[in-house]
Amino acid sequence: MTVASNLKKRRKEQNLTQAKLAEISGVSQQAISFIESNRNTPSEGTMRLLAKALKCPVSELLEEAE
Repeated sequence: MTVASNLKKRRKEQNLTQAKLAEISGVSQQAISFIESNRNTPSEGTMRLLAKALKCPVSELLEEAE
């Protein structure tokens, strides 16, 4: 899995829309959309904001499937 798929999976597990995650995290919906569609690589700061909003460690968003 990539950051894109991990982020989308975690967001959907929590029944959050991109708009709601944007509201909670302070990251724009467009940025979240770009990350989830693999068109943008998030900065370290953005990853921290998203992980905090999703109540998970950054490492969980960075994990790759074995």
